[in-house]
Amino acid sequence: MAYSIGINENINSPEGVTLDHQVALRTWWTLYSLESELCLEYGRPLSIRETDAKASYPTEYPVSSFNSLERAPSLIKKQDAEAKSASKKTFIIVMAKFSRVVRKIIDLASNINERTDALQSFVGRMMNHQAELMTWRAELPVHLAPNDTGTVEGLRAWGQVPWMQHQCLDIELRFNHVMLVMHRPFFANVTFSTPFYSSVMARSVCIGAARETILLVHKVLEDPCKQRSCYYHRVLAATLVVIASAFDSSGDERINLGDLCSQSAEIFSRMRFGCPAKGLELVRMLIHLFQLSHAEIQSVEI
Repeated sequence: MAYSIGINENINSPEGVTLDHQVALRTWWTLYSLESELCLEYGRPLSIRETDAKASYPTEYPVSSFNSLERAPSLIKKQDAEAKSASKKTFIIVMAKFSRVVRKIIDLASNINERTDALQSFVGRMMNHQAELMTWRAELPVHLAPNDTGTVEGLRAWGQVPWMQHQCLDIELRFNHVMLVMHRPFFANVTFSTPFYSSVMARSVCIGAARETILLVHKVLEDPCKQRSCYYHRVLAATLVVIASAFDSSGDERINLGDLCSQSAEIFSRMRFGCPAKGLELVRMLIHLFQLSHAEIQSVEI
């Protein structure tokens, strides 16, 4: 339908910027981003061709009531000025640009061969996509940009504004999930190594992304009103990475990863979307096996 009514085309309205034109642009780029996300989640092929995405990005209109909000003390003057001109529509543009990179990663992941000799030919492309993702992240607008000095729940300087907090949360979870998908093939092959990238590095990236996902969602679900259906698959993917890593770990890292698994079980017990009962059953079974394995290791050490 989007193709038939032409909202994917870069059409200049003779009446200038109209509301209908802006709604069409927002609709198209939302569909574009949604398809990328669903294909990444479920391993489906993309149907929108990149050459068909010709529409310009929608115009960003600042939130008129934003100036009345209390200023976050952590923002410097320049950031404050930019944040006051923040628009909810910026999120559509940000995620459209993100989805352009994600589509390249989907193409890479769908064609990758996990044999060690074949993986080496994909490393260069993967590193290029990683660089594109980091550039996208570095160029996020102030009200959506990562707060390096923030708390583990990933809140931003303007995180107390509900719609900003929701958008920041979504960006963080999507970014972490893409990192898992992109690095997983290299993490899964424990013998993979090149002069500039190895399975050890991939393991570190995957564990970091999985940890942030679990901690973030665990914190968010303390408020039942913040439930989102997209949490299930992302938490499940993160948990599987953590558990797989826990079995191969030792010492403090093994204990810390085990604690993350327990937090994941709490998440599934609180969820109301997806298949939380199945997720909880799976995690509990794996935790039980992990505890048995941990007990065996301790008995050997004694």
